[in-house]
Amino acid sequence: MIKRLHLEEILEPMDSGISVPHRVIADDGEQYILKTQKRFVPESKLHEYDDMMFFNELLCYQIAKYLNIPIPEAAIINVEKESIDINPRLYFAHKFEPGLHYASSYISDFESNIVQNHQVLMQMGKPHLIKTWNAFFDKIENPEIIADIFALDILVANFDRYSNFGNVQISYNKGSRKLYALDFGHAFYGPVWDAIQKQTLLNEILNPVNYHNTILSLKNRAPYSSAGSVFKALEKFVDLCNPIAHSFQEVVYKIEHIDEAMIETWFSNIPDIWFVDKVVQKEMIKQYLLNQKQNMRAMIQLFASNDAFTNYRGGELTWNIGAQVNSDTV
Repeated sequence: MIKRLHLEEILEPMDSGISVPHRVIADDGEQYILKTQKRFVPESKLHEYDDMMFFNELLCYQIAKYLNIPIPEAAIINVEKESIDINPRLYFAHKFEPGLHYASSYISDFESNIVQNHQVLMQMGKPHLIKTWNAFFDKIENPEIIADIFALDILVANFDRYSNFGNVQISYNKGSRKLYALDFGHAFYGPVWDAIQKQTLLNEILNPVNYHNTILSLKNRAPYSSAGSVFKALEKFVDLCNPIAHSFQEVVYKIEHIDEAMIETWFSNIPDIWFVDKVVQKEMIKQYLLNQKQNMRAMIQLFASNDAFTNYRGGELTWNIGAQVNSDTV
């Protein structure tokens, strides 16, 4: 079950994220990163409302748990009007409003300095730092989950990861680093609900070639272009050297075994207020997931054949139909 909590104390705004999430304490005594669905747009100097962001976050969190992908624990935190009154900057500066907000558990040993420094130096045109950047990832203790995260992003049409430095999180403890996936607010082709447009976009990317071309067309987000330094640092851990036994076999098996009952259970854990048009939204996203899971093999093959993964040596990838699904999260 997803925790349902109340906001107790606001600690500080976080540096990353266009919606300026805040570190808070909830009534269970634990710290969380609290999000809002409003984001500041520098070009217009206005805040826009991403009305599908919380829905995307909580649905993808549950899929990640089913796939055994490390992800900070989700919570639904009620921000009461009294909290806004005590901290008016929450509303006037960061556009937090009373109501239910998506939050994720705060990872205290999050290693942020090298990530932030790399981002700044890359923006300054310091490509020599790439060796330091790659070495940073060499001590990850769970590299096997990188292929799982890639596969999840393909499933949920999350195009916002591998050029956004805030969308992977690394904790550091006793000389080793652990990778977490987070930030799925832009999944399903974006955080804004428009039934007609969303249906058109999702139907289009059900075609593997269209999906692949969509990724390549996104400015500064093509995952295997020179801009995708996060992707480049991570994809080397995806083992496709042997097309008969490769990194995507187990996760794709699990994805292909997602069924309608699982999806309905995941929907039942999402607050009604986070749906824009509940009946239509549920049916559209459910049908998209049920169709997209059947495309996983073809999409991964297409990415590999187009040089997305340096460890791919050619040939058609085979799929282990007898892989074991080892998850108790549905």
